[in-house]
This record gives sequence, C-alpha cells and structure tokens, in this order.
Amino acid sequence: MLHYTSGGQFTIPVIIRGPGGVGRQLRAKHSQRIESYFQSIPGIQLVACSTPYNAKGLMKAAIRSENPVILF
Repeated sequence: MLHYTSGGQFTIPVIIRGPGGVGRQLRAKHSQRIESYFQSIPGIQLVACSTPYNAKGLMKAAIRSENPVILF
C-alpha cells in the first residue's frame, strides 16, 4: 500500500507464495479460499497459476514488478 499511496515514490518488491487451489477440504473452517482477503487491499497484485509453466512465467514477472505480488 505504501507504493500505491506514495504515487510510486517508494517501491516494495515483495513476493508472497501462498497455497493455491482447493485441495482436500478437511473441515468447514479450512475450506475457505484466502484470495478474497487480499482483493480489497490497493496496490497488491494477486496472481493465480494454472500450470507449472504458467507459474514460472508469472514468477519471473513478479520478480520484475515493483509492487507487492501474492502468488497462489
């Protein structure tokens, strides 16, 4: 958010790798997707990968980005 609110004066090149997909649902508490928690934060880029090749390309783009990126 600092990069967003500073008008680009500060850069925050951070990559966070989170769990992707639904996978095994064990309980009601653990069945929620966490992407929706980050959608309302301005300046954060959310990325969802569909294939390993796609993940490689998106990771390279995230490394080059000056914004915080969350990969799922």
